[in-house]
Amino acid sequence: MLLKGGLVVLSRLPLRERRFHQFAVRPPRRPEWLMRKGFQVCTCDRLTVVNTHLSANRDDDWSSGNRYTAVAQAELAEISAVLATIDGPVVVTGDFNLPRQSCALSQFITSNGLTDAMAGDPRPTYRPSLWPDAPALDHVLFRGLTATADLVFQDIELSDHYGVAARLETP
Repeated sequence: MLLKGGLVVLSRLPLRERRFHQFAVRPPRRPEWLMRKGFQVCTCDRLTVVNTHLSANRDDDWSSGNRYTAVAQAELAEISAVLATIDGPVVVTGDFNLPRQSCALSQFITSNGLTDAMAGDPRPTYRPSLWPDAPALDHVLFRGLTATADLVFQDIELSDHYGVAARLETP
């Protein structure tokens, strides 16, 4: 188990490696600086899991010129640098604070050879009762394996987000 930056990874399999990377501090000033947001990298014998929580887009504007889009792109670049060093199956998951159709997320997926386990699913992952027309902000992205995902805990309020359960199959 590794718990840092508000993230946790629980594994039944022994972890060979586990590390946390805190995102670099960059403007605009925001609460994430105090929250130590970043990403975890946990590796077992057959799989590496990268778990993240990107900075929030406080403007709810995911266009390429938005100031928070620039923050997301920089944070995704930090993750991409680590993904470039990982051989074998990998899952990148968490609260990306980016809708599925955002250009920043699409570029990240394409440039890292990832697949979205919930591609084409229009359902929000943020509770619509808290944000009308909420987008899907939580994602399960993968390469080198097969994955499917679905929403869970929609009828239990454990968080402001629904849970996302993934089934992973390594070759």
